[in-house]
Amino acid sequence: MDYQDAVLQRVTRETDSIYSFALSVPDGMTWKAGQFASWQLRGVPLDEGDTDSRIFTIASSPEEEILLFATRIGDRHSSYKDALLHRIQPGDVIGVSSAMGGFAIPEKADRALLIAGGIGVTPMRAVLKAECLSDRPGRELTLIYSDSREEYAFPDFWKEAAEELPDLQVCYVNNRYDLAAMVRSYAGTNGADASYLISGAPAMNDSMAALLLEQGIPESQLIRDSFMGY
Repeated sequence: MDYQDAVLQRVTRETDSIYSFALSVPDGMTWKAGQFASWQLRGVPLDEGDTDSRIFTIASSPEEEILLFATRIGDRHSSYKDALLHRIQPGDVIGVSSAMGGFAIPEKADRALLIAGGIGVTPMRAVLKAECLSDRPGRELTLIYSDSREEYAFPDFWKEAAEELPDLQVCYVNNRYDLAAMVRSYAGTNGADASYLISGAPAMNDSMAALLLEQGIPESQLIRDSFMGY
């Protein structure tokens, strides 16, 4: 995989265990909101068996002219994440691959439910930022942000998005029962007239997809982005 140089601008502690990393955009790099990339550390010692690259979603939209990614770094973490937390400083270079993936609200959708679990909220930030900056007519969007730790990243952004997008609703839940109830209620009201974006750990994605299929939502209306523990 080929990597370009991106310079780290700042590190922000979003919650007790979630950190975001803002980097410069390499010349010529392009991406679409919701895509992901591989991020490579250079010249940093890592544990044997650990790799120098990880896949993280680009949490910023192209219009922001900055590359942003975020990850959860708990008490037990890899040497890669330890390097992110303790060794990498603003001004250091991190390699970034070309953008990949196609996680987005369909252009023709008039309404959509965005279901985010934990750090799976990062592509939702990019998607909603792009909506804020778009010149298309407003559409009805609902974000359900679920985190059992109640660590909700980017709190200022959700307030900004709600002000910019009058038809956006942001809902926070901290358990799978309330999440399922809210998704079931939305699907019961909107059915196949809405698109459904699901982003989180594979188990959450599978359970939400199964719930929506049980509600009669066609598979073609489901858009998924799985986070594999990175």
